[in-house]
Amino acid sequence: ATKEFEQSLTSQEGGLYIFGQKNSIEGEYTFKVSIGHKNKVTSVFVKERKGGDIPMQNMVKDVVMEFKFETFKVPKGKYYNVVYTFKF
Repeated sequence: ATKEFEQSLTSQEGGLYIFGQKNSIEGEYTFKVSIGHKNKVTSVFVKERKGGDIPMQNMVKDVVMEFKFETFKVPKGKYYNVVYTFKF
């Protein structure tokens, strides 16, 4: 899951990279992301913020909630929690 987040943030075609550029997002946001049934993000908990502001943090949190995983698969009935720092 973290590899997909990283690719989306660093690749110029990545959804998170494009989002960050389009909305002039700056700062580092550490989230605990829960991934569940059908590889969907079920919750995002803010652990830490460096730089940026609360409205930016909430925008990033909302886009992470809608994140679609392409290769990471969660077995049926299981949930995964990932702590990841999104650096813009």
